[in-house]
Amino acid sequence: MNFVRKKIRKRYYKYLRWRDRGRYFGTNFTHPLIATQLPDIHTSEIDTPLSDDFLGQLCRSYALSANNYKTSGNIWLQLEGKKSGYIAALEEHSFAQLRVIFNRLLKDDLLEGMGHAEALFVDEAKNPYCRNYFQLRTIDALMSLGEALGVYAAPNAIQMSLGGYIEHMNPDTSRLTEKIETALGFSIGMPKFGNPPVIDTNLRLNPDSIRHAYTIHRLKVLGADENTRILEIGGGYGMAALLAHRAGLRNYMILDIPYVASLQGAYLGGSIGEDRVVLAGAASEWMEDSIQIASPDRIDQLPDRFIDFVVNTDSIPEMPHTVAQDYISSILRICQGVFLSINQESKTVHGDLQQGAVRELMAERGYAPSHRFRHWLEQGYVEEVFNIAALQGDAGGRE
Repeated sequence: MNFVRKKIRKRYYKYLRWRDRGRYFGTNFTHPLIATQLPDIHTSEIDTPLSDDFLGQLCRSYALSANNYKTSGNIWLQLEGKKSGYIAALEEHSFAQLRVIFNRLLKDDLLEGMGHAEALFVDEAKNPYCRNYFQLRTIDALMSLGEALGVYAAPNAIQMSLGGYIEHMNPDTSRLTEKIETALGFSIGMPKFGNPPVIDTNLRLNPDSIRHAYTIHRLKVLGADENTRILEIGGGYGMAALLAHRAGLRNYMILDIPYVASLQGAYLGGSIGEDRVVLAGAASEWMEDSIQIASPDRIDQLPDRFIDFVVNTDSIPEMPHTVAQDYISSILRICQGVFLSINQESKTVHGDLQQGAVRELMAERGYAPSHRFRHWLEQGYVEEVFNIAALQGDAGGRE
């Protein structure tokens, strides 16, 4: 009887592997998620806490940035063109409309191209990936972060039985999250601002907060501390900056195009407090103990060897080649420490834009990474560490 049960169970596991084969390809999962259980998705319903004064600052900041800097690049010009309603609300200082928009910030598609947390990935009619992508992406990212931190074993399909592998793909999320947060020293829970979709109403798990927790972990491993000046080039909607704040890394600046910078200001102001955020144009000097948001041209005003860490995730390859080259030149001028790049290098063509690769851009200047390896949190991404101080100390330009 036991022999028959084992045969039936084995056939059933093989069926599950066949059934879930669609989860293997066409996504950015790091695991074949065979028979991974699907937790419920929850959203909150809270009103934005942003004050009239802060919203006024946000509108003025956008106007100043948009007047001084024009978006370039096929991808972001297209995305900006889709956000005319939001931009009009900024230009008209329509606080009522802005509050409606920010209440639904992570329920609509305003953050398209900035992460995996918004409604696009929850709505099966719009989701460009596999079915149930949001739940699967959350569990996959949580396991990957646990593996990177050494608090969850990396599975080996050759060494494990199929049944054992399936069991491993269904972690106790509460216990695993507790271990991860203990190792990190900060919470990975998603703020309620913008009413994002989450897994588990207590833990508030979301792919973006998990993914960017790894980035902040890497900065700390590489030596970042409370006195470190960190510059992020292209900050999404502000999640890495928010987690850096939780981790005690509070000398932080984001450079981004005007409409994205305004979204970062709103998200961070509503999540960590308006007094902790310095909006674009509000200060000409570096502000300690704050998250500063600035337009890309601010990089030209930073002194030589002023920044300790430069970080870029999922951004530089999507820039026009000349823009990306300018950023690399600026990084080499202002950075006295480490440049951390987490990017894809598929070199896809979007319209008239040929994407690039950070590795090649740095090689054009004679620089090679001290470390290069596959990114723990996302299939198809590469993590590269460029020790700028050491590289520039070498007459040959290489370690």
